[in-house]
Amino acid sequence: MDAMSFLCSGCGQPLDIDFKTRKGICAWCGTVNTFPRKVFNSSDKVEADIKSCLRCFSEQRYADARKHAEDVLTVAVDNVPALFVRAYYDAFLDENKVAWRMEEFFNQIRTIEMDAEEIEPTATLFRTTAVKLEAYEGRVLTWADHNLAGSELCNFAEMFFVPLLMKKTNINFFTRDLCDTLKSIAAKCSIPKVCYALLAAIKNNPDSPYPENRFFLKTKTQRFYDEFVVPLGGIIQAMESQGLRDKFYPVYQKQKEDLKIKMGGNN
Repeated sequence: MDAMSFLCSGCGQPLDIDFKTRKGICAWCGTVNTFPRKVFNSSDKVEADIKSCLRCFSEQRYADARKHAEDVLTVAVDNVPALFVRAYYDAFLDENKVAWRMEEFFNQIRTIEMDAEEIEPTATLFRTTAVKLEAYEGRVLTWADHNLAGSELCNFAEMFFVPLLMKKTNINFFTRDLCDTLKSIAAKCSIPKVCYALLAAIKNNPDSPYPENRFFLKTKTQRFYDEFVVPLGGIIQAMESQGLRDKFYPVYQKQKEDLKIKMGGNN
């Protein structure tokens, strides 16, 4: 869509558009015309440019993908997939890496009401770059919680988060905010693979006392119990499926009780 395609709602005359504000003041009648972001995101130009951008990104032609992203953003200034491609390139691939670009991206999208056409490509971008996004995993999952539903939400959470979870070297990732997000997602679609991986982490995470039988490290074991094992129960209890709750919760309780016994039974 070019500028000649925008017509004044008051008199029908062509408008010059300020793409940053999505507004055009009619030079003929003075009407201030404001257009929804969907008008720009669904324009022929943006659709063609974003398709080229995503194709280049999937082919690992990242510099070309960034150029196409910039083309998108000249018209649709807050197109989320284009914003991500630009931020990803600048933060991780550019010769002069600008780490704050990714932080800026996640701050930007907090207030964007995304159009339907943006959601699937954004989810795909997050999934395929998950290894680089570990520091932002909570924000990605919060995005998914707000923008996806049903099996799409479940599949995304499991495909994005489980591989990251299996590589954790401690429990520092398990913040209150992340727990709350996982509880919210579990209440909508159960996320059984995530819950299974979290249960496995009770015995497999390097901070766990199980791998090297370090129960004698009382303070560290207590922290693991308080900050990982106890809040994990809330996620499992939140699971949307009664059948899955009935399957998972007894396993959780057994592991929790076993840890309590090994700690001395005072919790």
